[in-house]
Amino acid sequence: MPDQHPPATEPEAERSPHRSKIPAKPLTGVSRKLQVSVDVATIDQAQERSSSHCMIADAIRKTNPGVQSVQVDLQTIRFTDPKKEARYIWLTPPLAQRALINFDQGIPCEPFDFQTTKPVQVIRAKGRGGKGKRNRKAGEPAAPRPKAPSRAREGVAGLNAEAKGRPVLLGGFAIPNAVLSSSPRRGLVRRFGLAQLKP
Repeated sequence: MPDQHPPATEPEAERSPHRSKIPAKPLTGVSRKLQVSVDVATIDQAQERSSSHCMIADAIRKTNPGVQSVQVDLQTIRFTDPKKEARYIWLTPPLAQRALINFDQGIPCEPFDFQTTKPVQVIRAKGRGGKGKRNRKAGEPAAPRPKAPSRAREGVAGLNAEAKGRPVLLGGFAIPNAVLSSSPRRGLVRRFGLAQLKP
């Protein structure tokens, strides 16, 4: 005679949270555009500084408070938005490219404004770990480091007929930095008249 009783199952509230993966939050902001205004004060400060300080990056920080890891080069502009848990990458507009080249050659810059199109790529932001080891009490195990964000391709936005402009790549590895990067990790220095880019 077949068993009339179904197998016992755990109550929903008592099931282990590790049995199913929580889906990642969808990447958003694929139509985000940047409006950047580089004024006289920002240019003057950039001419007196070095390392990762860049007049365009400084102007972006002023108008987008809270963003992190702002990088600007001849090919791209990129930063991380912690609230969105995403890193956005735009193509550097021609006007901004000319300003970077003039700065590199020691040619004084006039104030300028520009607007980007939507990003060319949006990827997941990197988590910041390692704090648990410094803050834990004696005898306590170190806090687990946050899992690195996925670098898998997650699709392409803007392929439908109604979408305007170029498609946006979602996920994957970030496209490489180019010449005149303001990233200190690359060991480059952005300084007025340094002439890293030879004519």
